[in-house]
Amino acid sequence: MFNTITWETFFVTAFLIAGSYYAITTLLLFHQEITGWFKSKPVAIISTNETVHAPEEDGIMGRISPEEDWLSQRSSIINSEEVQVAELDTDDMPDTIQSPGESELLNGSVADLMEEIKTLLQMAAEYNSSKEECASLFISLFERYPHLKHTAYANAINRHICEEGKSKFSFDIALLEVRSWWEVSHTNQSSHI
Repeated sequence: MFNTITWETFFVTAFLIAGSYYAITTLLLFHQEITGWFKSKPVAIISTNETVHAPEEDGIMGRISPEEDWLSQRSSIINSEEVQVAELDTDDMPDTIQSPGESELLNGSVADLMEEIKTLLQMAAEYNSSKEECASLFISLFERYPHLKHTAYANAINRHICEEGKSKFSFDIALLEVRSWWEVSHTNQSSHI
């Protein structure tokens, strides 16, 4: 039976089967996009002298206003003489401007810290640790990451500990308590120096 089939017939049949498989699959998966190509609306030609405004529709964020109206509203609301600028305390200001190398180091440190926090949370749940035991564990952990204390990452880490602690700890933990762990670790570290 196989002696009657030539290589040419075999390849043509294989090509037709594979081609029809991919054509049917493409039509089934992308039929909306394909019909959209054929039903595309003609593009209207607009002169360059006219300003085109988007249709006024209420979206999620509200009505879209033309740029001129937005600028006039902005300048009428805020007068530059009414603006008061207060000086921020540099101790409370997070370090948000870093060089690319510093930001990569911070990202790596945050990833390492998050893994260690995950392990500590699991241990606390497994051994039903008290609040004091957990506090001392986290304080000693934060002592190894003092460079993260004044970054925006510290706030996210604190919230993560509080959220995960609700299900893992046998006690309630507040965000201020977690923040205080950073402070205690900072004072412990400076006393070791």
